Amino acid sequence: MKTFIEFKVLLLAFLAVSYITVFSQLGDDFCIIEQSEIDDYFNKNGDCNTNPSGDFMFYDDLDTYIPNFDNEPLHNPPLKTIKLNINIFQKNDGTGNFPDNQETRDGLNQIIQWVNGIYNVCDPCDPISGIQELDYTNIRFSIGEEGYERIYFYQNDQIWNSTNANTLLNEVLSVDPERSNYINVLISGSSGSYAYTTMPSYSNLEKNQFVFMFYWGDPVNYAKANQLAHELGHDLGLLHTYYGGGAWANCNNNDEYLSDIFGPWPGNCPHIGPPNIWGEDACEFPDDLKTNNLMGGNKSNCYISPKQAGQMHRALAVTSTRRFVEKVKSDIPLVISNDETWDFDIRLYRDVIIEPEVELTLACKLIMPYEGKIIVKPNAKLIIDDAVITTIDDEQWQGIEVWGNSTEHQYTINGQNAQGQLILKNNAIIENAVCAVKLWRPGYISTTGGIVQATDAIFRNNAKSVLALYYSNFNPNNPGNEMDNVCYFNNCTFELNGNYIPSQTFDEHVYLVCVKGIRFKACDFTLADVPGVSQENNGIAANSAGFSVSAVCTSPDLPCSEYDKCTFNGFYNAIYAGSTNSNTFSVNRAVFENNTYGINVLGVNNLSILFSDFFIGYNAADEEECEGEGKSAAGYGISLSNSTGFAIEENEFYKDQATTSGNYVGIRIAETQASDEIYLNYFEGLSYANYTEGQNWKTGYTWHGLAYFCNENTVNYEDFTVVKNDDDIGGIQSEIGSTEIPAGNTFTTNANNNFNNLGNHEVGYFYYTGNPPEYPEIVYNVAREPVGIQNQCLSHYGGGGGGTDRGLVLTPEQKQETEQEFATNLTDYNNIRALYENLKDGGNTEALQTEVETSWPSDVWELRVQLLGDSPHLSMEVLKAAADKTDVLPESIIFEIMAANPDELKKEELIKYLEDKENPLPGYMIDILRQVSTGTTYKTVLHRQMAFYNRNKTRAAHDIIRSLLNDTITDYAELRNWLDNAGGIRADEQIIATYMQEENYSDALALADMMPALYGFEGDELTEHNYFMDMLNLQINLAQEGRNIFELDSTEVNTLVYIADNSTGIAGSEARGILEFAYGYEYCNCLNVSDTAGYKSSMVFNPNAFEKIYGVEISVEPNPAKEWAAFNYTLPDSETEGAIKISDVSGKLVTTLTISGKQGQKIWDTRKIKSGVYFYTLNVSGFNKSGKIVISK
Repeated sequence: MKTFIEFKVLLLAFLAVSYITVFSQLGDDFCIIEQSEIDDYFNKNGDCNTNPSGDFMFYDDLDTYIPNFDNEPLHNPPLKTIKLNINIFQKNDGTGNFPDNQETRDGLNQIIQWVNGIYNVCDPCDPISGIQELDYTNIRFSIGEEGYERIYFYQNDQIWNSTNANTLLNEVLSVDPERSNYINVLISGSSGSYAYTTMPSYSNLEKNQFVFMFYWGDPVNYAKANQLAHELGHDLGLLHTYYGGGAWANCNNNDEYLSDIFGPWPGNCPHIGPPNIWGEDACEFPDDLKTNNLMGGNKSNCYISPKQAGQMHRALAVTSTRRFVEKVKSDIPLVISNDETWDFDIRLYRDVIIEPEVELTLACKLIMPYEGKIIVKPNAKLIIDDAVITTIDDEQWQGIEVWGNSTEHQYTINGQNAQGQLILKNNAIIENAVCAVKLWRPGYISTTGGIVQATDAIFRNNAKSVLALYYSNFNPNNPGNEMDNVCYFNNCTFELNGNYIPSQTFDEHVYLVCVKGIRFKACDFTLADVPGVSQENNGIAANSAGFSVSAVCTSPDLPCSEYDKCTFNGFYNAIYAGSTNSNTFSVNRAVFENNTYGINVLGVNNLSILFSDFFIGYNAADEEECEGEGKSAAGYGISLSNSTGFAIEENEFYKDQATTSGNYVGIRIAETQASDEIYLNYFEGLSYANYTEGQNWKTGYTWHGLAYFCNENTVNYEDFTVVKNDDDIGGIQSEIGSTEIPAGNTFTTNANNNFNNLGNHEVGYFYYTGNPPEYPEIVYNVAREPVGIQNQCLSHYGGGGGGTDRGLVLTPEQKQETEQEFATNLTDYNNIRALYENLKDGGNTEALQTEVETSWPSDVWELRVQLLGDSPHLSMEVLKAAADKTDVLPESIIFEIMAANPDELKKEELIKYLEDKENPLPGYMIDILRQVSTGTTYKTVLHRQMAFYNRNKTRAAHDIIRSLLNDTITDYAELRNWLDNAGGIRADEQIIATYMQEENYSDALALADMMPALYGFEGDELTEHNYFMDMLNLQINLAQEGRNIFELDSTEVNTLVYIADNSTGIAGSEARGILEFAYGYEYCNCLNVSDTAGYKSSMVFNPNAFEKIYGVEISVEPNPAKEWAAFNYTLPDSETEGAIKISDVSGKLVTTLTISGKQGQKIWDTRKIKSGVYFYTLNVSGFNKSGKIVISK
């Protein structure tokens, strides 16, 4: 401990002059505090509560904060640095006060150093017996780093010598409002000896605080440092030790009485104050009521008592002065070991730990330090009730960790719960956290299972709001039954706004991994366009997680007429979901606005998206990558890859009117490879309302696939678009509707295409003749089949227009009805299927194929009779064998046999085979066969009947599967039974996933190993299955080694990258999902269109029809081009001149080509044009038509 004598030795000799100079001028008004300031300080009316109760008495007790540095956490404050500005007011010519030069800056730096020396504490002149004095207060002041000091000069003839601090402070804040975040030292050019300041406030916690001082000539003046230290003591809640100056000593017998200065009450309070002791040696005589206390008014004031230090640290916790402290954190946590209620506003500088069987209730405001966190241990509870947890630092705090026990359930029994619990209610707010709520102890996977239950809560400006991972709840009475997680969020807000602190990158609000049953009701998710946000951001990001997003009924009507819906606004992915297990999710009555993807799904099966509205946003993030692939970026309402068993019904899709011109897709579906349907949705003003790519049918059964029923389309560029994937495979179900019930879709008038089927096989489309909007006027590779009855398009889930009122989880009665529906349609399907198989290839495909392959030229007529007799029921295998048997069958007979089997000719595979085989059929025969392929045969009828009954039985099976998965208890045995009833590769993959969730790896592998033989995999199918096995083995290895997807080694990551790049099946989606979710990889879904023809702007009209009316056409070839490009154009009848303007991606004009004549070609020399993407616009008579060309060299 430094003694006072030691302290004086440190002073330079020249200080004596400055003491005499200054203190000879000081009088009774050395320090003045307004009485209102004192009254406000002692009122102690909290920011939230005018009469705080709870544990306020403890946290407002100055003894709680005395820096004794013992075993009590709050007795161990970190070094707190208080931020100051020094503001110097001059005349307009820069005179009248300290000049703006280095000498001034050096002098003021010295002043601050002396102030900090004073706050290091000296010994008292008149020590009180038994008091353990402090070594230091752990409080210092700063005006910034050397060379970057916060010393500001203001030139203003009107106020340079003002003695009104508010006038001067207003000038400071008018120049820079951010200077309010510092205690402002205001140095007036006027002359005087006194100084004055403010007291901190308990109620106005945003109060501006200052110290007013007069100009004193030589800036190097210890006495002024002493005076400033004294005034700053008032800013930290200290009063005088004497009577006078407004901030009188407290000599009452209460908690504020300073017994370590005055002795036991009543002691010798008050001490003698100015002007009597200014120049005296306060330590000359003991017990003379003259002391060297910082607040005593003596020239030697440097002593700060322990209780005064406690008052100052208290002020830095519960009053307005706290907002001026630089970011700092203690390593010693505050441990809560008894139930407490904090209904007061407090700033902490340390972590908080809540012990088991302890409940902490926050009912006001808690300010946490940067890197600080709150830990809720198992069987502890934190309640945030109309309270705010935030930080005022320029970096985020860590958030709340709710520790659990992954081997225990989540239910409270006899007052005990193995999991930590966090309850938020009544507008509780958590903001500015790295992760607001983590439901585990990071790094310890055995601690998952923590609980959060939030109602009317706000999660604001957090880099992540909720993290829940790797936990399965279970029935405590039957541990084998997995149950839903008990976490929920009701009427909560998840938002990121312009006040976000970008010290961490925002990726998503909610992050879910391998959990089931977390519920979001009537929640709002928003994301502003601010710095610090990942380009591929998410509202909810989930991997192998089950959750629900739903609305709350707000009307008394039955059925409900008004809902408080979940909303998502401004995200790249509003909801992103990938999966490697059987968990699924549901979205019911949500609103998606201005998101690039409303819902983006990879490999999640049996999901439900119902009654939701999608206002699709622009996709700027993927433009460059898509253009590099020769494709186009798009915004999507819903995008599904490798998913099946879904219910997407009664949703509405629009382009968001606030976005720019671009491609907008309602629903994109890729690689279902099973029977599915899109039902009763509405699409308006989109580029491609429904866009499918890849194999969307069950292998070997084109009539088992993705179908569209009862969807309404208006003002779309294309209503239904089917394209191939990069492996040249594409298509949907070959029969949409049937003679029993038509498809029931309506179409856009004057669309570019109502049904553009660019897939591998023709689609037979059944429409009702009595309603013109149901007729697909413009189609490609679609056979239109008229039907005289109308599809009533009833709701499956209680929407408008009648139908059922069932929910996702079926009642016992509804389940029984659905089981009966499945059984009836299965019987009808099997009957038709048996007839079909008996007719196919005469009942024995292998035998007939062998007969064809082993035939001799002499067998020609006999073989002809055999094959024509079995037509039109010949299989693809037999037809290919016949086409290859040119030594037996002449071209005319091969042609005759092919023409007798139009159903197989509808598949591009057979036509292409006939064109490309060793001895191809002549072109004219191919042309005729293409025309023949549109015919209808008995085989066609059987296909249609099988498609009809398969649709009904599959819908019933999917309804039951979704019911089982959305129930609070998952019965895996029954789930596997119904997946088996659904049948097929995708169903078996899901059965394997259920085994994996039960950690039954042997059965999972056994079924997976059987699949190649079971389904006859070969070629690409076998390759895909090998990828699937790679993913399955990776999951098993991770589980057996106690690792998870976040702990892959570099070899494993590289394996995932390879699979993601090469697999179009479920393995590719699983790999891509893990890489995107856990390793920051970015993949995009680009449209297989390379021009802007389908662009939609905010103005809804049909550009193709408009162009046709006026006769304007333009195309370019080759595209991509290298040395030259030729523009072919047609102008309107009334026009003979126009111009083609070509610009680069930045909009810069490259060249203009003048054209003339009704029709012609214009060559663009591109030899000197750099590689890249360019846009061309044909302008004629005020009308523009645009496109895109790629220059590649």
